[in-house]
Amino acid sequence: MPGTALPPLAMTPEAARDQLDRAAFLLRDLANPVGRLTAFKTLSLRLRHAQLGGLLDDEVVLDLPGRLWQVAEAAGLIEETSGDTVMRALDLAFLEAERGPETTPKGNGAAAPSLDRIDLARYDTEEIPEREWGVRDRFPRRNVATLSGEGAVGKSIVLLQLAVAHVLGKDWLRSMPEPGPVVVVNCEDEGGELVRRLQPILAHCGARFADVANDLHLFSLADRDPLLAALDRGGRIVATPLYVELLKLVETVQPICIVVDNVADVFGGNEIDRAQVRQFVALMRRLAIAANGYVIMSAHPSLNGIATKSGLSGSTQWHNSVRARAYMHHQKTAENDSEATTGTRVLEFMKSNYSALAEQIELQWSNGLYLPVRVPSGPEQAAARAKADELFLTLLNRSAGKRENLSASRTANNYAPFVFAKTAEAKAAGIGRDEFMDALDRLIEAGKIAAEPYGPPKRGTVRIVRKGMP
Repeated sequence: MPGTALPPLAMTPEAARDQLDRAAFLLRDLANPVGRLTAFKTLSLRLRHAQLGGLLDDEVVLDLPGRLWQVAEAAGLIEETSGDTVMRALDLAFLEAERGPETTPKGNGAAAPSLDRIDLARYDTEEIPEREWGVRDRFPRRNVATLSGEGAVGKSIVLLQLAVAHVLGKDWLRSMPEPGPVVVVNCEDEGGELVRRLQPILAHCGARFADVANDLHLFSLADRDPLLAALDRGGRIVATPLYVELLKLVETVQPICIVVDNVADVFGGNEIDRAQVRQFVALMRRLAIAANGYVIMSAHPSLNGIATKSGLSGSTQWHNSVRARAYMHHQKTAENDSEATTGTRVLEFMKSNYSALAEQIELQWSNGLYLPVRVPSGPEQAAARAKADELFLTLLNRSAGKRENLSASRTANNYAPFVFAKTAEAKAAGIGRDEFMDALDRLIEAGKIAAEPYGPPKRGTVRIVRKGMP
């Protein structure tokens, strides 16, 4: 009979078996294809509610998704739409069922939105709630952050260090994370590799695996489909069953931090589509809110993101939708700013909606983990500056003796700091381009060197000379 709707589900094992047996015929009677898909989702939702409520014997619906798939196949839904569409409807129904009681209004299959006005007057007499942080001034709670960086730059290790710092109450790269449990979802490395990476981090903290076993929830998805969100037939990003499982976990564990490594593995949409990116970040924010913690996702920048030093890839929504963003990259050498790198990494905080941007942190590899480069003391810095000034003047004297003209302009090919940084003396002393640039500014300010014109006036060429020397 065209237009017939599915009858209410009687919550008994016998009725459930009968409902499953007759569902395909009832679905075929619906004239509208969209109505058939909606009815299929309603049936899935009701059966899952009944199963979660303990109203159905496991023997009746031991493989509920498989039984429902058979219903869709017998009703012609898979042939009429597609297997992906049916699976998305099934996943969405299960997700809605596991959110709570069956309060979904009939018709569109979505919970009715509501507006809850904020009572402002109460804050004349009540204290305004303080902002909560996962890592103060870096990663706010109940929100989403990203850490981007090229492959093999060290993101996964730094995130493991962050996880251990939360669990053990230790410092992390010149910050003190809030203590609490952590969930780490790694999509690229097997369990054995994660354990090998953890060992030196724990050793640095003076801890054993037993010290983190209860509160560090570590998962490897290297051998399975890691998608947490995918695109449905209607062009929307929807949660997968794996996301539902993760949501239930964080609701139970209440982690202060949820690490997702890497976003490219868990996001099944188009990274340049603004709407899809925003919907995906909203799903991740739901995890953060459910845990009263924060989500931090690792990501790879595009070639343009590397070239511009923005650390971004795809849509600008990856920057706009998150509330904090960091970029980890190689430190460039003095000789070639575009290619050659030192062994030092730089962790740069590119966005913080709720605080001033934190400082850039230089990191060095040390026995299996990354540690901040030690900041020299005041006397050490003064000695280093004096050493750079002295070598600058020595090399300038030598260039003058060879009648080599050097420029104070950064765009010139003969810019003095660039030229000096390539010398054997500079490399032996460990003085690079940046140190010579600072020395140039100090020596000009001190009146020990100056820039003077030379050659035909029409050329406008200028060179560096020692004051008081011919």
